[in-house]
Amino acid sequence: MFFIPEALGSVAKTNRGKKMNIRIYIFEDNDQVRLWLEEILGMYGYKVQAFSHPSPGIIREMNTRKNPGQTDIVITDMDMPEMSGSELTQKLISAGFDEKNIAIISGYWTAENTSEAEKAGVKMFRKPFSIRELLVWVEERKCGTENQCLVVDIS
Repeated sequence: MFFIPEALGSVAKTNRGKKMNIRIYIFEDNDQVRLWLEEILGMYGYKVQAFSHPSPGIIREMNTRKNPGQTDIVITDMDMPEMSGSELTQKLISAGFDEKNIAIISGYWTAENTSEAEKAGVKMFRKPFSIRELLVWVEERKCGTENQCLVVDIS
């Protein structure tokens, strides 16, 4: 399934021809998962920047590169050696990132980190997850809160 922004009235139109200004940041210490996400999301036309860990310099750069009308999406692993996904999420939300555009992925959800993610209001994905599930979530971000989306089932 994919989402089509609803035009005025009841006529639907696609985003074809419109340049969607979306950048996706991936923070994942597992090389295979990081490269897989980067490749798949890139194939769908998203600007993707992938990192093995969130350094203070990268977070600073993310904050300074934000442009009006641009949607930044963050997909982070929960368990990383230098900073957890929960810690990164808190830093990003404190810096003004929209929690609805942050997703945490993990194969090991505990009651504690599930509770933290729920309180923060971020999306949670349990590994292994389907790329379709992730793409649907990303497409929902693309539609934005000001646009209603028509759901189209392509299964």
